[in-house]
Amino acid sequence: MIEETARVVRVGDGHAWVETQRRSSCGSCASKSGCGTSALGEWFGRRTVGLQVDNTIGAKVGEQVVIGVPETLLVSGAAWIYGLPLLTLLAGAGLSAWWVGDVHNDAVTALGGIVGLVFGFVLARRRRFWPTGNSGGDKPLILRVNQKFVVWSE
Repeated sequence: MIEETARVVRVGDGHAWVETQRRSSCGSCASKSGCGTSALGEWFGRRTVGLQVDNTIGAKVGEQVVIGVPETLLVSGAAWIYGLPLLTLLAGAGLSAWWVGDVHNDAVTALGGIVGLVFGFVLARRRRFWPTGNSGGDKPLILRVNQKFVVWSE
């Protein structure tokens, strides 16, 4: 179970809506001054990410809580986000080359690949990663109220 600190922003109907700050590991890297990922992280800044979780411990608005996300959810989400666009890119390139009948027509193959890639991103974006059933063990949940003091930038 992967744990993350979050702030409860709204409660109701047995659920809590929490916000976490998106962050990267670039702050601890020795080569962050010459890294493109670090530059992108500074450019886009820190944003909050909202999530609805079951409120099994009765958390209140404004409390700092620790949420847990099962590793299986993270792995399946990564497979959909990265794998699906890659597969649709290859399928689009292959189908466009087959449709035209000329495998050596690079422009058509590239265009088909781009269309497939965009289609894959759209499909991955529309997919719901959090299960809607009551399976319990495969969705994010509030583990405990955080006893540590956490500073949130607004």
